[in-house]
Amino acid sequence: MVYNDNFGRDFWIGNADDIARARILAGIYDEKLFFDHPSIVAQIDVKDKTVLDLGCGLGRIVRRVMERGAKKYIGVDFSPTMVERARKIHEDVKNVEFVENDGKTIPAGDRTVDIVIAELLFQHCPKEISKGYLYEVKRVLKGGGKFIAQIPRDITYLGGFSEAELREIFSDCEIGFFDATLQWYYNIVVTTRGP
Repeated sequence: MVYNDNFGRDFWIGNADDIARARILAGIYDEKLFFDHPSIVAQIDVKDKTVLDLGCGLGRIVRRVMERGAKKYIGVDFSPTMVERARKIHEDVKNVEFVENDGKTIPAGDRTVDIVIAELLFQHCPKEISKGYLYEVKRVLKGGGKFIAQIPRDITYLGGFSEAELREIFSDCEIGFFDATLQWYYNIVVTTRGP
């Protein structure tokens, strides 16, 4: 099998209907499954913050984020089917936006987002795409903003990162590593510096 920049994108777009249907039928789009498990995401303060969910799929955390007082939720995914279905599932929630992206960049202005969440995303991306997204996260985060993510480790994923690589990418930020529920990921919280 040949892997290229579009491999993950082609897979998810080509299978989005089946994946969405299966998750809806199984109730997996329920954000409580995500937000209530012992995740670092459950520990963040979203009150009065703009939260961007990178690789949002069906938007499984949107209701929980908004219930916890977020000012705005922006769900970003490159699958038009996932974005369309997320809009329908959550059409009753205010201050929510679902946006389709190009699979490489984040459609937000520089320093406009308080929190970026990317859990269960990077293991589906080639390393160069993931690396580009990490730089994009730094671009869109406000000073003092937070990035919460699971990042695949290089010892377990072909496209994974070493701790040194992550520290280099985020050298101008504070970075915290947390015990991973699954040993093949780093759980990280990055805080940008500056106003």
